[in-house]
Amino acid sequence: MEPNITRLLNDLERSEDRAVRMAAAKTLGELRATRAVEPLIQTLHDANSAVRYECVSALGELRDTRAVGALLLALQDTDKSVRIGAAEALGKLGTQRTLPRKVLADTRMSLQHRWELLETLRRLRFRDKQEGIALHFFLPDIGAFCQQVIQELGRGQEEHGIAREEAVKMLEWLQDQDTLLRAGHSDAATQSQDLLRPALGSGRAMAEELLRSSDTTPEAGGQADGKGD
Repeated sequence: MEPNITRLLNDLERSEDRAVRMAAAKTLGELRATRAVEPLIQTLHDANSAVRYECVSALGELRDTRAVGALLLALQDTDKSVRIGAAEALGKLGTQRTLPRKVLADTRMSLQHRWELLETLRRLRFRDKQEGIALHFFLPDIGAFCQQVIQELGRGQEEHGIAREEAVKMLEWLQDQDTLLRAGHSDAATQSQDLLRPALGSGRAMAEELLRSSDTTPEAGGQADGKGD
């Protein structure tokens, strides 16, 4: 009989026994219980590093992009095993090429949150020589990345069709943030304007061109006209 997910979640969140919390996290990952994504993320604050390790490992098994932000933070955990586990989990969520596109296409998260995650991925440099693990996503600025995604869809190289639509929305959002930032009316933008300004500068011109041509971009499945990644 399949273990009761509700009971496992209760064990994860409420048990005072670290062994019980560890076992619950591990089992939830093995069961691919998507209900457990948020509870596992919250349990990454557990005082016990072994529990945190089981949580990052379980999030890797769930392969849900909502966990990307928490796993990026876990790369800075005070315990090395948790840092390595978080890096391995991010590797399970996607490759250097596919993970940013999955983040862009995940409409369960706001555009601003997705932008923040993409900016973090763009700047990420994680390496552990002893374990042979390195994370580096080689992303351009977000405006250029959106342009790249739209062009790939036009050449039929993008598996997740929703990514093109979200890339256009992201460029529109960048335009809106640029306008608000220039006018000084956006608290959210002001808080991150040092990060926003470089992306907005390049994203604005791209947005104007791409949004004008968005209705005439070739459909997915067309012949590639350039080199792939």
